[in-house]
Amino acid sequence: MSSPTELRDLALELADIADATAMKYFGDPVPAVSKPDGTPVTEADRAIEAALRERVASALPDASVFGEEQGGDIVTDGVCLIVDPIDGTKNFMRGIGVFATLIGVLLDGQLVAGVASAPAMGERWDAATGAGARRNAGLGTAPGAEGDFFWAAGRAPQPPREAAASRGDPRGGTSAAPDGGALRGWGGGRGCDQRPAARPRRARGRSARLRASR
Repeated sequence: MSSPTELRDLALELADIADATAMKYFGDPVPAVSKPDGTPVTEADRAIEAALRERVASALPDASVFGEEQGGDIVTDGVCLIVDPIDGTKNFMRGIGVFATLIGVLLDGQLVAGVASAPAMGERWDAATGAGARRNAGLGTAPGAEGDFFWAAGRAPQPPREAAASRGDPRGGTSAAPDGGALRGWGGGRGCDQRPAARPRRARGRSARLRASR
């Protein structure tokens, strides 16, 4: 297994495993602790990375893995996988579906394949050198994934706004920040971890009134 497309297919299999694991935790309270840099890490983050490391060790014993939670080395000889088990951990903890597992594959130090999989949104993107990029190709292909995978249980993935409503969340696609401020809704353009939306500034003073009258 050394071609970019073969390594992409392995990354897709890993994404299936990650998605199934993430959705077992998503929507329920998840134990979490703070890392030294102050960012949270949940039981789900650790479970996903451990499952991916186990599968890589079985499929490619000589490959190395660099993971956000367990670390490792980014090697430039052979195959190296770089894994972020949950990008958007704060969203995940709040029950906001804007999060993803990110998997990059290096071959002799060169990036040759990658997958970003967002199971709560029903979205996945993958790419490989010489094979282009794709959206939502090969979902749920991992061996044994049929019973656990989000798409395979007869439940079509819901957009986050509808998913929130189905859980009885009256806020729909907007969530409350811990300090009471409003968080941006789905697709707010700020990446995976949503931030409190800034309030619009009001024009004040005589100069502002003069500008408004012109």
